[in-house]
Amino acid sequence: MTINRVFLSGRLGQNPELKKSESGSSFAVLKIATQRYFIRDADKRDEMTDWHDVFVWGRLGESCHKYLSKGQLVSIEGYLKNYKPALDSYEKHSRSIIQALQVDFLSPKPIDQNLTKSP
Repeated sequence: MTINRVFLSGRLGQNPELKKSESGSSFAVLKIATQRYFIRDADKRDEMTDWHDVFVWGRLGESCHKYLSKGQLVSIEGYLKNYKPALDSYEKHSRSIIQALQVDFLSPKPIDQNLTKSP
């Protein structure tokens, strides 16, 4: 038996991008940052940030684009998938992405400060 399942909890590094596939299906790309902590020396704890590209398809992806923004905390459940960019892309090799099956919004959307300012 084999398992391909990913669980992440992290913050969005930028606003979600909404894109369309060649077949016309919509998807959002989320850039999620997670931190790892480790002991470098006997008394020094270091932190490392890992970045993850998450693809979210269909209505869930559209909701992510509409309701999520940079800095918000999200939880992702999905699986690893090898992704080969289009031929005209600058990337020549395949890379691993996370294909989301579920996205939980863990923090509220920040209030737009421009809407709350008095004239």
